[in-house]
Amino acid sequence: MTAKEREAVKKVARALLERLDLRLEQVTASQSPVHPAMEPLCQAVAGLGGDADSLRRESRVVQYILRAQRQEVTATAAVRASIVIPVYDQAQFTEQCLYGLATNTGEELQYEVLVVDNASSDWTLYLLHAFEGDLRVLRNEENVGFARACNQGAAAGRGEYLVFLNNDTVPRPGWLRALVALADSDPH
Repeated sequence: MTAKEREAVKKVARALLERLDLRLEQVTASQSPVHPAMEPLCQAVAGLGGDADSLRRESRVVQYILRAQRQEVTATAAVRASIVIPVYDQAQFTEQCLYGLATNTGEELQYEVLVVDNASSDWTLYLLHAFEGDLRVLRNEENVGFARACNQGAAAGRGEYLVFLNNDTVPRPGWLRALVALADSDPH
């Protein structure tokens, strides 16, 4: 494979991988050997004065191996804060908290909401299903406790900052902007 062909393959591969939020790291190409059934045809072409070597090259199957990686660096940079809310039953509090988040958290900051449900047995499951798409739900089959639920949400968060919020909290307008500004002001 020539350098020009390799660059053309990389360009096409990059475009395809970008659609999948992947970054191309390496392109490797290998060619199969000429199939034995092609050799008599190549000899006939050579006998007629044709370019048998070009025919051999073009009859090989080229396999491209692409190595790519998720572009998490750019994805996580956009999310300033991951808001983790551990819940266990108390759906009425969770509902007030989620509505407070939706109405009082401005769009000037990119954030995500992760609710860790510790096997609630009330209508929490249905409530969280209603919010589907606007938040991520991590559901445990059993109550693993508050601290473990917080750790589980923290591990799944993609934000620059983690905000732990009790489900009985109702955020006020500008609350997240103020927290992030305070965190940004401290270099440590």
